[in-house]
Amino acid sequence: MFNPSESCLFKLGKGDQEVLPNLRLNDTDILWLDRFKYLGVTGVYLVTGRSFNIDISVIMQKFYAAANAMLSHSKTVNEVTRLHSLESFTPPMLTYGLNK
Repeated sequence: MFNPSESCLFKLGKGDQEVLPNLRLNDTDILWLDRFKYLGVTGVYLVTGRSFNIDISVIMQKFYAAANAMLSHSKTVNEVTRLHSLESFTPPMLTYGLNK
């Protein structure tokens, strides 16, 4: 069974700027989107355009915020310890969901 409320239409390729009508399924419109979340993975969005594009700006913002918070709260800690902490705690933010 197709769930129209969990579906969307997405344009990719030469006709990405064309205005197309919505598709109807079970008397419900399926809308065209310019960007949508990829399979529920937090921060990963597919973006419409002439070529396949992925927007990970949300993930990058969270990574930079976490790194800056760690660095600003550990000013008195040894540099090697700070580096080890960054290497241990921030990469999972960038790689979460890559195995899906």
